[in-house]
Amino acid sequence: MLLEEVEKKEVKEIPKKIIGGLAWPEEGNPAFLVLVSEKRQSAEESLEPQIDYLEIIKELEGQTIQELVDQIEDDINILYVSKAAKYSTYIRDLGQWKRNEMEYIQIKPAANSSFESGIMKIKDFIKGNKIRFPEKSKVKEQLKIFSDLSYKTPSSFYAVVALSNAICSIRERNIETSEQEHNIKDWY
Repeated sequence: MLLEEVEKKEVKEIPKKIIGGLAWPEEGNPAFLVLVSEKRQSAEESLEPQIDYLEIIKELEGQTIQELVDQIEDDINILYVSKAAKYSTYIRDLGQWKRNEMEYIQIKPAANSSFESGIMKIKDFIKGNKIRFPEKSKVKEQLKIFSDLSYKTPSSFYAVVALSNAICSIRERNIETSEQEHNIKDWY
């Protein structure tokens, strides 16, 4: 009977690593945090070869850094942020929060060299069908209205900046699936 109860319960996949990307609040825009998890497409999802992809599992927004970090639960391993000098106060506040609340989180500098390089990385993920967005996604909403003129106002696309900070640190891996060639002699 106990075994039957266990089988009835839905099995939830626990991601190995959750990566966050943070956009600082600036120019009247809120602080924004996007959490992504690396996953692998199951064989049941598609007849195509399995692919690794990123799934946006959570998007958080706050008018201040404190308002944003109050929403963070124990589900993040690494947080990527811009460490430009103009954000030194935010960086100090975030470091203090980490020491007091979430000492196990690693805070690292974002690997993107510019807003444009981050956009190119996001485009590559989308083009390769290697990113999944939640149904109501601020990132997806901002990407839909993005144009060439948007490069001049990156702070207006704060959700895109947060995603860029998260995924620019991820190296894409290709999964090699090889099918063995059968020798017709093996069949006899």
